[in-house]
Amino acid sequence: IIKIDTLLYLNKCNLQFDVIFLDPPYGSDLLQKSLDIIKSNNLLADNGYIYIEYDNIMPEISGFTIYRESKASNVNYKLLHKLR
Repeated sequence: IIKIDTLLYLNKCNLQFDVIFLDPPYGSDLLQKSLDIIKSNNLLADNGYIYIEYDNIMPEISGFTIYRESKASNVNYKLLHKLR
């Protein structure tokens, strides 16, 4: 466990991950900002996945494809796969 500001960590990180889980507070801009940094800093491995949860506003997911998606009550979730 790394206890640090998420955006600060993502901007300084030089690793690639196979799976990334993103479930920020709803109504914040952290999900979109995190996805943008992950994409621009190439933090997702070539066959990696990102699991996201959000309320009603779907983030921009360019650079990723939707592998699976569903909804439970007011929560939308998607499993994104990196485009090659």
